[in-house]
Amino acid sequence: MGTRVTPSAIHFADKALAGVPRLLDDLQRLVEDRETADIVFIVGREEVPIYAHRLILRARARDLGTEQ
Repeated sequence: MGTRVTPSAIHFADKALAGVPRLLDDLQRLVEDRETADIVFIVGREEVPIYAHRLILRARARDLGTEQ
């Protein structure tokens, strides 16, 4: 497994990026949110559940956004 960098450990000198750590924290919470997830990916040999949300997937994956 890779090394996870905690968003709160990242420091941005550029004020335009100041909200990025909080955004990353919020996205991490969504990955762990069982209650509002639309889909669950079971990942790796350890079968780690990754909870996903339709709106995030659609925004980030071009192929999912074209379905009507």
